[in-house]
This record gives sequence, C-alpha cells and structure tokens, in this order.
Amino acid sequence: MPLTSGTRGTGNLSSSRRAPQQVVVSAADVAVGGLYFVEVQAFFMNPLVCTCLGGGLRGALRIAGALLLATMLAPCVLKAQDTPPSESPPARTDSMRTVALEELEITAERQMHLTRTRLQASRVRMTTFRDAADALSTALGVRMRRYGLTGLATLGMRGGDAAHTAILLGGMPLVHPQTGSMDVSLIPTALVADALLSAGPSESSLSMGGSVELEGPARGRGDRSEQAVHARTGLWGERGFGADVTEVLGTVRLRMVGDASVVGGDFPFRNEFLEGRPTVRREGASRTWESGAVVLSNAGTADWPSWELMALASRSDRGLPGPSNAGQTNASQEDNLLRLQARMSDGMRWTASGAYTQWNLDFDPGRGAALGVSASHLTARTAAVHVASGHRTHSARSEVRPSLRAEYTDAAGHRDWTAEPGVAATRRANRVTLDVFSRLVASNRSPVVPAAGATVSAPVRLPVAGRMELEAGLSRTVRLPSAGERYHVPGGNPDLRAERGRTAQLSVGTPTPIGMLRVTAFRSLLVDRILWRPLFAGPGLQVFHPENVGRVRSMGIEWAFSGAAQGARASVSWRARATHVRAEDISDARAPSHGHQLRYTPVTSATGEVRVAVGAVSGGITSQWETRRFITSDESSWLNAYHTMELDARADGQVLGVRMALWVRIHNITNTTYESMRLYPMPPRHVQVGIHIKRDNP
Repeated sequence: MPLTSGTRGTGNLSSSRRAPQQVVVSAADVAVGGLYFVEVQAFFMNPLVCTCLGGGLRGALRIAGALLLATMLAPCVLKAQDTPPSESPPARTDSMRTVALEELEITAERQMHLTRTRLQASRVRMTTFRDAADALSTALGVRMRRYGLTGLATLGMRGGDAAHTAILLGGMPLVHPQTGSMDVSLIPTALVADALLSAGPSESSLSMGGSVELEGPARGRGDRSEQAVHARTGLWGERGFGADVTEVLGTVRLRMVGDASVVGGDFPFRNEFLEGRPTVRREGASRTWESGAVVLSNAGTADWPSWELMALASRSDRGLPGPSNAGQTNASQEDNLLRLQARMSDGMRWTASGAYTQWNLDFDPGRGAALGVSASHLTARTAAVHVASGHRTHSARSEVRPSLRAEYTDAAGHRDWTAEPGVAATRRANRVTLDVFSRLVASNRSPVVPAAGATVSAPVRLPVAGRMELEAGLSRTVRLPSAGERYHVPGGNPDLRAERGRTAQLSVGTPTPIGMLRVTAFRSLLVDRILWRPLFAGPGLQVFHPENVGRVRSMGIEWAFSGAAQGARASVSWRARATHVRAEDISDARAPSHGHQLRYTPVTSATGEVRVAVGAVSGGITSQWETRRFITSDESSWLNAYHTMELDARADGQVLGVRMALWVRIHNITNTTYESMRLYPMPPRHVQVGIHIKRDNP
C-alpha cells in the first residue's frame, strides 16, 4: 500500500522526476502465480506433509530449503516490466551562490504490508491517555479484554488470546516471565508513540494472532532540546501528572519521561445480583501507578554504529475487588517491572539487542485470609539477546538475514532456556516483493520445532478495479508453554508440548475516491492447544490442570478503511476497522464445545474514528462495537453486545514562546452499561480534562 512519509532537512536540493512505474501482469503470469500459491498452500496445510515435517532438524531444513528456493524462483513466476531510471542532472555547487533553504518536507512513496497499521506519534501526543491499553484501544482500535477500569488488560487478535498475541519493545519480547503474556495497562504511554500493529505471524514474531511492536520513547525532532509537562484530572479521584524532557549533549541524545497517576475506581454500577438491582459503587478498585524511562541514543557516524540504551521502571499498586457477585475482600496486588535494554546497529549489515526483565509481584489477600487464602511473593526474571545480520547481493534486489535469538528465564526458581536460530530473505523484482523466514525453536523442555513463513506482495492493474495491491502469506507457527502453565501450584503440567499452528491469508488493497480500502481473508489451525481443565486432586478438592488437548480453527475476514482531506485551514481524517471471525473448538466431536465459538471471542467487532482540525482547535469521535461474547463453551450463556463512543477536543495556543494545550475527553458518552469480562463492570459516562505545556529550545 503506498504511503507517504516525511523527512525534514535543510541545504541545497536538486531533484529529477521519474514517470510512475507500472507493473504489467499477463493472464499467464496470474495463472502461474495462482498455481504457485495453491501448491505452497497445499504444502503447508496438508496434514500428512505437516506430520512428516512436524519436528526435528530434517523437517526444518526441508522447509527452509523450499522457502529459499521459492525466493530465487519467484521473480520468474511474477514478471514485471521496469523502466530504467533517467539520469539526474548534476547539482549546481556554486559556492558563491549558496542559499540556505527553509525547512522542507520531502515526501516519498514506500511499500508497507497490507496487514500492518502504524499509530502516528502525533495522535498519542494530542491526548494524554491513562496508559498504553487506553492508547492502543482508542487510537489504534486494538481489542482489549479489561477486568474493569483499573484491572488487568490484555489484547487479542483474530480469535486468539493474550498468549497468542506478542508485544515487542525495540524488537524484543515484552512479556511476564511467569504467565507468558503482558498486562498492557502497566506500559507507559510514551512507549506507544510509534506502535506498529501486525496481523498474523511475521519475521519478528511467531504469534498466530499478531503482534504490537513498540519502538520506545520517541527521540525528539532534529537537534532541539524539549521540555514538556502535562496534568489531568477526572471523576472518582483520578489525578495524573507527567514530564517529558529531551536534551542534546553533543552527539548523544538524552530522553527522560515519567508519569504518575491515581484512580479511585469507585464508580456506580447496577448490580444484577442484588435484590431490586440497585445502583451501588464499586469498592476496592483503586489504583496507584508510577512509571519512568530513560533513553540514551546516538545516531552514529560513518565510523561508529548507532546505539541506544533504555531503562524502564513501572510500579502499580491496585485493589482486587473481585467479581461483582462476591463479597468485598480488600485484596490488593503490587507489580514492579524493571526493563533494561540495549541496541546497537550499523544500519544495514547487523543489529545486536539485549534485554533484561524483572517482575516482582506481591499479593495481599486482605480479609480473604480468613478463607484460607495466603499472601504470596513472586519474582520472575528473563534475560534475552537477539543478533541479526543482513547481506545484499550485487543487484541490491535480494537480501538474506540470518539471526539468533536466545532467552533464559527464571520464574520462581524454575529455570528454562530457549534458542531460536533462523534465516530470513527478501527478493524484489521491480515492485513484486517476496519475504520468507525460517526458524528453529529449541528449548530444554521440548524437542526442536520448526517454524516458517512466506509473504508475497505485488501491485496489479485490472481493467475493472483499477490499481490494486495484493499480498498473500503462509506461515507455520510455534508457541512454547509458559512457566505458569508448567509450574503453577497447584495443577501445573511440566510435560506440556509446544502449540503448533498453520496460517494462510490473502489481502487486497485498493484506493477509492475517499480513502484506502484493505480487505484480508485469513484461516488458521492451532494444534495441541493448551487448555485448562478441572481435575480432582482428592475427595472434594478440585484444581485446574493444563493439557495439550485442543484444536482450534479460526477463519474470518477483516476490513480496514482510512482517508484524509486537507484544506487551507482545516483538515479531516477518518479510519474504520471491522473483523468477522469464527474461532471454533474442534478438539472432540463428542464434547459440547465442538464447533462452537471460543469464550469471550466476539463474532464481529468494529472500531471507527473521525477527526477534524480547524486552526488551533481539533477534536474527534471514536466508536467501538462488539457483538455478544459467549461465556460458556457450548454458547448457552453470553454477555450482551455493546456499543460505546468517546468524544475528545483540544485547543492549542502559545504564550511567551511556550506552547500550551487544553483538552477534554468524554468517555462512554452514550452511558452504556457493559462488561468486557463477566462480573467486572466498566464505568459509565465520565469526563477527563487536562493541560499540556511544552517548550522548545532552538
């Protein structure tokens, strides 16, 4: 999908125009390409083939060899005619006539996968969100599963849960070492300034649902130092304050961000389990949260590589009110997250990254101690390293990228290691691009398991539809059991096998008079899915025990639409995303859950946003809608469908060289009563107001 990206700079400028390049694909090419796609799809989706290649080094080498062979043959299958570039006239370098140009914005066309969506940093800076979960769900349309306003928040895509959706920070996984997933509400907002949402598996992540890649705090613009502070307040005792400072120290840039907030969480809701369904207040749902990050970075020179050092600390102390049909226990939980990360790269040939994550959890049962619930303390830590290199051929159209990922985890005394050697390749023929990757996943708790994938994208021009972008992908994914699934007390299963999945998707993108339309059809099959099932450990004692018994089939279609219009003093932009998915349990034909939708997975969900800016005033309206979600595996009970809307407005101004902005957000303007998770009500209509002050140093 052609996108525009801006780069700013000053100096002398010369340019040459080149006629738009068109790709002509004949009917024979389309037929051969279609047969090629069907053959590769049959190879991946055929159960017999997948059984033969199900594990071991030999199967992985076969997949890698097939993908690398496809890399070399794809340009012969999909032909395109290229126009040789025209010679540019030499730039005039008359030193006596040198003129310093004003700051320019240079636009260029680049290719971006149709299944990826980027969150612009300006959208995050326009409104001070509570946390990353608030920013991703509102500004990017990611579906969140939230246990109330201040509780756990996880994300899921394409019918998958949090374990099948990855969160990456600077290319390195950001997960809880114990659970294998991430509470998104603990991530500071500054980390999502340039978030990239990728649907489906990719070279950077083997997660079947997809991934969210966070690049970390933005490094500021140009060589300017910046200082900014913001504050917000709202109902139910909400208060928040933050600061953002960027300083330039020679060739080194220092960025420091911090945020602190308090939310009371005692909002009113209608309790369906009390006689008369009275409106009561949520109790024990308060939350105190502090986070900070320090980033040191250097852009590098011709002789020295670029590097970046980051330290992130986050602390959250929240109440655990429990479900709305139970009595109050005054239980609480404190989470302390520490992340140290380093990255070094020469830009083209190699990149090395390392990360250390430590998570401390303290649980206080409150009055629940009288029921036999004891306090607990858990420390889990993970150290990981990722080294990747790239080599371009003499034609600069092919690139091979070997890599190695290694990880060591210590979760409550249980130690595991994982190693993932892999290779990825890219082949470009005119504007046809083929990306392939192959990886071996080895662990001390499971045999070697292969993973691989391939994506081909190409622009075509049809007589009826006009110019279109096509993208097709096949992949085979792997997920190792988490430490919690193996060692949870009671009920953990140290003999769990890795989950294996196969995914196929086809995307079409086409420009329309009012925006860009993207449609993606996908199908996936997850084998050896880990399910928690009740197990009787003794007379009258029941615990949950994870087993490799599940097979889940997901198939659906996604629509995405975005566009913008710019005037002399006003602009308007819009976006919409909808997903229709059937995620069914096909483990056992005799079970009541066979052929039914997975729990808490809506068949249809949609988000949309319209934003308008007129001079110094801007605002927008955001809408989210979900159909009913089943809370039982046989679809006998469900949560009702809901639709919520949010309105925000912002006014910018400048006083004595300092930029100021006042903003207001109205959540749930329709005052909808709904639950994201059963028995954990979400708040009614409420208002947030805030101020943002920023000063730039030339």
